[in-house]
Amino acid sequence: MKDFATMEEFASELGLSRSTVSYILNGQWKSRHISEKTAAKVMDYARKVNFTPSLFGRALKGKICTDAAILIPPRMYEHHRNTFFSLLTKLEQQKLSYLVLPLHSREDNRLTIRQLQTFRVSKVIIFAATLSPDELCRWEKNMRNMPEINWFFYDHRLEHGLNRDFFPVNVSAVGFDRVSAFKMLIRHTASKGYRKLCYRAPFYTDEETMTVARQENIELISIESGDSLEKFAGHVQNILTVQSGTAVCIPDDLQSIRLIKLFRERNLNIPDDAGMISWDGLPVSNYFSPVLETLEIPHDEMYCAADRFLTGNGGGFVEVTPKIRRGETLPLRR
Repeated sequence: MKDFATMEEFASELGLSRSTVSYILNGQWKSRHISEKTAAKVMDYARKVNFTPSLFGRALKGKICTDAAILIPPRMYEHHRNTFFSLLTKLEQQKLSYLVLPLHSREDNRLTIRQLQTFRVSKVIIFAATLSPDELCRWEKNMRNMPEINWFFYDHRLEHGLNRDFFPVNVSAVGFDRVSAFKMLIRHTASKGYRKLCYRAPFYTDEETMTVARQENIELISIESGDSLEKFAGHVQNILTVQSGTAVCIPDDLQSIRLIKLFRERNLNIPDDAGMISWDGLPVSNYFSPVLETLEIPHDEMYCAADRFLTGNGGGFVEVTPKIRRGETLPLRR
């Protein structure tokens, strides 16, 4: 099978001009008074060698408009992954054209931006939870330079202080304030009678959060463990040998489930030796024993906001409110 790099090479093989072949492959041969015999010859040969016009070449000439693009980070959270595939399903059901492009965690997004412009994308959804304030500021500048695109931050971190007045009018978002959510988690843990809360750093703390902890008479213990859950488990074990009335928090349901297993390997039992409260509210956390007590993020509500944005019926800034989903890992202490 021959491999043709350009339309010119393909046309030359057939002894035809590039424009004639282009009109045929783009379905315009009748309006250009090209014979049916010639059109059939070109189409048959194109099928034989599996040749299609260059999509990128057509885009460069402004002949392609793309309905939507989804920008995804190198590492996606479990609930982001579910949302991502649900959005792809919706785009295909609506027969909308789309691109999936990488969202780099640093400043190098030039290629991604160039592709958005080349393929004339109308709407962009960015999975924004992994973006730092500096990275959000860089994207804000890009958005002002591309007012023809409507942008949507999915899982926007409201505690960054970048409110709707910071962004241009072509930007929408859905998200929640993680600092406020952590305060909710602290108050709930204290109400169960726990006097210490170990959490994996970094977390969503500020001076106001520490004030809430003092008011609730609960000590916050920040544990630096890098990317190692095993190290975190070891630090918690050392704390539990000398302190009681302790609860543990990991901001990820799947990691919390894994942490319970690591504790069992160290002869520690949840919730007998320590309470645990998680963070996500993923459906899978209901199917493990003990059932996780978790701060439930309204993922369905966030997805609906993104869906409305894609289908043209929604926009603006939408703030969702997490809630505590009761389980068995944070029982009331007497």
